[in-house]
Amino acid sequence: MDVGGGNLNVTLLQYLQEKEIDYYYIDVDPAAVDGSRKLAASLGFRPNQFSQGFNDKLDFADCAFDAVFSSHCVEHSFNLDSTFSELNRVYQARRQFACCGPVWLGGNPEHPYFLGPNHWIALVEDAGFKIRVAQIGREAGSSIFLLR
Repeated sequence: MDVGGGNLNVTLLQYLQEKEIDYYYIDVDPAAVDGSRKLAASLGFRPNQFSQGFNDKLDFADCAFDAVFSSHCVEHSFNLDSTFSELNRVYQARRQFACCGPVWLGGNPEHPYFLGPNHWIALVEDAGFKIRVAQIGREAGSSIFLLR
């Protein structure tokens, strides 16, 4: 499950096909979803695996995915607690979860949250994830990468 997949490219989709990954995608931007869905369909992916929606209300069954990935998406959520609760709900425990988000020291109107590394870690752990790796960038405005 790719949460906040954005505009996909042919190379990524071909890689997913080669690895026979049962790929699902959600993004809030209707234009990104439409373009990614059309591109994926042209390569043989099922269009119904590409959906538009918010990441704090995922329309999937409990434990639906054995891998969840999100890169620079969750910080745009309106409710981070709900987002991580939903990610945990659709995720099968003891599988793979990877999340990358910015560590901000200043304001950006596109990001409702400005979190430091310890807050990111606490937020993810409070949602029920056990963090195996937390890698933090070395510069202000860099990213934190969390892996279960």
